[in-house]
Amino acid sequence: MSEEVSHSFFIRLKQVIIDGTRFRAMALIRIGGALLLGWLLHLSYHFSGTLQQPNQALWNQTAVAPTWSGWLVAEVRTMVIIFLIILGLMTFLRILEKLGISDLMTRLLAPVLALLGMSRAAAPITIVGMTLGLSYGGGLIIREAQSGRLSKQDVFASVALMGLCHSIFEDTLLLMVLGAHVSGIFWGRILFSLVAVFLLARLVKALPPAVFERYLVRKMKNDDSDTEVGCC
Repeated sequence: MSEEVSHSFFIRLKQVIIDGTRFRAMALIRIGGALLLGWLLHLSYHFSGTLQQPNQALWNQTAVAPTWSGWLVAEVRTMVIIFLIILGLMTFLRILEKLGISDLMTRLLAPVLALLGMSRAAAPITIVGMTLGLSYGGGLIIREAQSGRLSKQDVFASVALMGLCHSIFEDTLLLMVLGAHVSGIFWGRILFSLVAVFLLARLVKALPPAVFERYLVRKMKNDDSDTEVGCC
Protein backbone atom coordinates (compact mmCIF):
# COMPACT_ATOMS: atom_id res chain seq x y z
CA MET A 1 0.00 0.00 0.00
CA SER A 2 2.82 2.42 0.83
CA GLU A 3 4.37 1.63 -2.57
CA GLU A 4 1.13 2.60 -4.32
CA VAL A 5 1.23 6.07 -2.76
CA SER A 6 4.97 6.80 -3.07
CA HIS A 7 6.18 4.95 -6.19
CA SER A 8 8.25 6.82 -8.84
CA PHE A 9 9.14 9.15 -5.99
CA PHE A 10 11.93 11.30 -7.43
CA ILE A 11 10.48 11.45 -10.95
CA ARG A 12 7.10 12.62 -9.68
CA LEU A 13 8.58 15.09 -7.20
CA LYS A 14 10.61 16.71 -9.97
CA GLN A 15 7.32 17.29 -11.74
CA VAL A 16 5.58 18.84 -8.71
CA ILE A 17 8.48 21.29 -8.36
CA ILE A 18 7.68 22.52 -11.87
CA ASP A 19 4.02 22.71 -10.83
CA GLY A 20 4.96 25.39 -8.29
CA THR A 21 5.16 23.49 -5.00
CA ARG A 22 8.12 22.88 -2.72
CA PHE A 23 10.14 19.67 -2.94
CA ARG A 24 10.43 19.22 0.82
CA ALA A 25 6.74 19.82 1.45
CA MET A 26 5.62 17.33 -1.20
CA ALA A 27 8.26 14.79 -0.16
CA LEU A 28 6.98 14.93 3.41
CA ILE A 29 3.38 14.60 2.29
CA ARG A 30 4.04 11.61 -0.01
CA ILE A 31 6.45 9.67 2.22
CA GLY A 32 4.64 10.53 5.44
CA GLY A 33 1.26 9.79 3.87
CA ALA A 34 2.45 6.44 2.50
CA LEU A 35 3.86 5.32 5.85
CA LEU A 36 0.86 6.57 7.81
CA LEU A 37 -1.65 4.91 5.50
CA GLY A 38 0.24 1.63 5.60
CA TRP A 39 0.34 1.77 9.40
CA LEU A 40 -3.37 2.59 9.69
CA LEU A 41 -4.30 -0.27 7.36
CA HIS A 42 -2.07 -2.63 9.35
CA LEU A 43 -3.82 -1.65 12.57
CA SER A 44 -7.30 -1.91 11.08
CA TYR A 45 -6.68 -5.35 9.56
CA HIS A 46 -4.87 -6.60 12.68
CA PHE A 47 -7.50 -5.58 15.23
CA SER A 48 -10.44 -6.58 13.00
CA GLY A 49 -8.84 -9.95 12.24
CA THR A 50 -9.35 -9.54 8.50
CA LEU A 51 -6.93 -10.42 5.67
CA GLN A 52 -4.71 -12.47 7.97
CA GLN A 53 -4.45 -15.42 5.57
CA PRO A 54 -1.39 -15.89 3.28
CA ASN A 55 -1.35 -13.69 0.20
CA GLN A 56 -2.62 -15.24 -3.04
CA ALA A 57 -1.33 -13.36 -6.04
CA LEU A 58 -3.01 -13.81 -9.41
CA TRP A 59 0.45 -13.97 -10.99
CA ASN A 60 3.55 -15.53 -9.46
CA GLN A 61 7.10 -15.53 -10.82
CA THR A 62 8.28 -19.04 -11.69
CA ALA A 63 11.62 -20.42 -10.50
CA VAL A 64 14.58 -19.47 -12.73
CA ALA A 65 17.27 -21.92 -13.77
CA PRO A 66 20.72 -20.80 -12.48
CA THR A 67 22.12 -20.25 -15.99
CA TRP A 68 22.48 -17.28 -18.33
CA SER A 69 20.04 -18.83 -20.79
CA GLY A 70 17.56 -19.53 -18.01
CA TRP A 71 17.85 -15.94 -16.78
CA LEU A 72 17.36 -14.56 -20.31
CA VAL A 73 14.28 -16.70 -20.93
CA ALA A 74 12.82 -15.68 -17.56
CA GLU A 75 13.42 -11.99 -18.25
CA VAL A 76 11.79 -12.19 -21.69
CA ARG A 77 8.84 -14.08 -20.22
CA THR A 78 8.48 -11.48 -17.47
CA MET A 79 8.56 -8.57 -19.92
CA VAL A 80 5.94 -10.25 -22.11
CA ILE A 81 3.70 -10.85 -19.10
CA ILE A 82 4.14 -7.25 -17.90
CA PHE A 83 3.31 -6.00 -21.40
CA LEU A 84 0.15 -8.11 -21.50
CA ILE A 85 -0.90 -6.95 -18.03
CA ILE A 86 -0.39 -3.27 -18.91
CA LEU A 87 -2.15 -3.78 -22.24
CA GLY A 88 -5.07 -5.35 -20.41
CA LEU A 89 -5.18 -2.50 -17.88
CA MET A 90 -5.14 0.15 -20.59
CA THR A 91 -7.87 -1.69 -22.49
CA PHE A 92 -9.94 -1.87 -19.31
CA LEU A 93 -9.46 1.87 -18.74
CA ARG A 94 -10.64 2.54 -22.29
CA ILE A 95 -13.72 0.44 -21.62
CA LEU A 96 -14.43 2.39 -18.42
CA GLU A 97 -14.12 5.59 -20.43
CA LYS A 98 -16.46 4.36 -23.16
CA LEU A 99 -19.01 3.20 -20.58
CA GLY A 100 -18.94 6.60 -18.90
CA ILE A 101 -17.50 5.32 -15.62
CA SER A 102 -14.66 7.86 -15.71
CA ASP A 103 -17.13 10.71 -16.29
CA LEU A 104 -19.25 9.40 -13.43
CA MET A 105 -16.22 9.47 -11.12
CA THR A 106 -15.57 13.05 -12.21
CA ARG A 107 -19.11 14.14 -11.37
CA LEU A 108 -19.06 12.35 -8.02
CA LEU A 109 -15.70 13.75 -6.94
CA ALA A 110 -16.18 17.36 -8.05
CA PRO A 111 -18.41 18.34 -5.06
CA VAL A 112 -16.03 16.53 -2.69
CA LEU A 113 -13.04 18.48 -4.01
CA ALA A 114 -15.01 21.70 -3.53
CA LEU A 115 -15.31 20.80 0.15
CA LEU A 116 -11.52 20.62 0.27
CA GLY A 117 -11.35 24.27 -0.68
CA MET A 118 -10.49 23.84 -4.36
CA SER A 119 -12.01 26.14 -6.93
CA ARG A 120 -14.05 24.91 -9.88
CA ALA A 121 -11.04 25.47 -12.14
CA ALA A 122 -8.84 23.10 -10.09
CA ALA A 123 -11.36 20.28 -9.60
CA PRO A 124 -11.41 18.84 -13.18
CA ILE A 125 -7.61 18.91 -13.43
CA THR A 126 -7.24 17.19 -10.08
CA ILE A 127 -9.70 14.49 -11.08
CA VAL A 128 -7.69 13.85 -14.27
CA GLY A 129 -4.59 13.31 -12.14
CA MET A 130 -6.45 11.05 -9.72
CA THR A 131 -7.88 8.85 -12.46
CA LEU A 132 -5.21 8.95 -15.17
CA GLY A 133 -2.06 9.76 -13.22
CA LEU A 134 0.37 12.52 -12.28
CA SER A 135 1.82 12.71 -15.78
CA TYR A 136 -1.53 13.89 -17.15
CA GLY A 137 -2.77 15.92 -14.20
CA GLY A 138 0.63 17.41 -13.42
CA GLY A 139 1.02 18.65 -16.98
CA LEU A 140 -2.36 20.37 -16.82
CA ILE A 141 -1.49 21.90 -13.45
CA ILE A 142 1.74 23.35 -14.89
CA ARG A 143 -0.16 24.99 -17.73
CA GLU A 144 -2.95 26.37 -15.56
CA ALA A 145 -0.63 27.56 -12.79
CA GLN A 146 1.63 29.43 -15.21
CA SER A 147 -1.39 31.00 -16.89
CA GLY A 148 -2.54 32.47 -13.58
CA ARG A 149 -5.97 30.83 -13.64
CA LEU A 150 -5.26 28.86 -10.46
CA SER A 151 -4.39 30.29 -7.08
CA LYS A 152 -1.35 28.96 -5.23
CA GLN A 153 -3.68 27.40 -2.67
CA ASP A 154 -5.45 25.53 -5.48
CA VAL A 155 -2.12 24.34 -6.89
CA PHE A 156 -0.87 23.15 -3.52
CA ALA A 157 -4.08 21.28 -2.62
CA SER A 158 -4.39 19.75 -6.09
CA VAL A 159 -0.77 18.54 -6.25
CA ALA A 160 -0.97 17.19 -2.69
CA LEU A 161 -4.12 15.21 -3.49
CA MET A 162 -2.70 13.86 -6.74
CA GLY A 163 0.49 12.91 -4.94
CA LEU A 164 -1.42 10.78 -2.44
CA CYS A 165 -4.09 9.45 -4.77
CA HIS A 166 -3.27 9.15 -8.48
CA SER A 167 -3.96 6.55 -11.19
CA ILE A 168 -6.59 5.02 -8.93
CA PHE A 169 -7.85 2.61 -11.59
CA GLU A 170 -4.50 1.55 -13.04
CA ASP A 171 -2.68 1.22 -9.69
CA THR A 172 -5.57 -0.64 -8.10
CA LEU A 173 -5.84 -3.19 -10.89
CA LEU A 174 -2.08 -3.72 -11.04
CA LEU A 175 -1.74 -4.32 -7.29
CA MET A 176 -4.77 -6.61 -7.27
CA VAL A 177 -2.86 -8.83 -9.71
CA LEU A 178 -0.15 -9.04 -7.04
CA GLY A 179 -2.69 -10.04 -4.39
CA ALA A 180 -3.57 -6.72 -2.75
CA HIS A 181 -7.10 -6.22 -1.41
CA VAL A 182 -9.37 -3.55 -2.85
CA SER A 183 -10.39 -2.31 0.60
CA GLY A 184 -6.97 -0.79 1.18
CA ILE A 185 -5.60 0.01 -2.25
CA PHE A 186 -8.78 1.69 -3.48
CA TRP A 187 -11.28 2.67 -0.78
CA GLY A 188 -8.73 3.14 1.98
CA ARG A 189 -6.44 5.17 -0.24
CA ILE A 190 -9.21 7.48 -1.47
CA LEU A 191 -10.64 8.08 2.01
CA PHE A 192 -7.23 8.68 3.55
CA SER A 193 -6.19 11.08 0.76
CA LEU A 194 -9.38 13.15 1.00
CA VAL A 195 -9.14 13.45 4.79
CA ALA A 196 -5.42 14.28 4.63
CA VAL A 197 -5.89 17.04 2.04
CA PHE A 198 -8.93 18.39 3.92
CA LEU A 199 -6.74 18.82 7.01
CA LEU A 200 -3.88 20.25 4.94
CA ALA A 201 -6.21 22.80 3.35
CA ARG A 202 -7.36 23.93 6.79
CA LEU A 203 -3.74 24.18 7.92
CA VAL A 204 -2.81 26.27 4.90
CA LYS A 205 -5.65 28.70 5.62
CA ALA A 206 -4.41 29.10 9.18
CA LEU A 207 -0.80 29.77 8.17
CA PRO A 208 0.48 33.31 7.69
CA PRO A 209 0.85 34.08 3.97
CA ALA A 210 4.60 34.57 4.35
CA VAL A 211 5.02 31.07 5.81
CA PHE A 212 2.90 29.53 3.06
CA GLU A 213 4.93 31.32 0.37
CA ARG A 214 8.26 30.43 1.98
CA TYR A 215 7.81 26.74 2.76
CA LEU A 216 5.00 25.29 0.64
CA VAL A 217 4.98 26.95 -2.80
CA ARG A 218 7.36 28.51 -5.30
CA LYS A 219 7.10 31.61 -7.45
CA MET A 220 5.64 30.96 -10.88
CA LYS A 221 6.36 32.74 -14.16
CA ASN A 222 3.25 34.86 -13.80
CA ASP A 223 4.33 36.27 -10.40
CA ASP A 224 5.05 39.99 -10.24
CA SER A 225 8.57 39.46 -8.93
CA ASP A 226 11.31 38.44 -11.33
CA THR A 227 13.16 36.64 -8.58
CA GLU A 228 12.79 32.88 -8.73
CA VAL A 229 12.70 31.07 -5.41
CA GLY A 230 14.84 27.96 -5.05
CA CYS A 231 13.20 24.60 -5.57
CA CYS A 232 13.73 23.24 -2.09
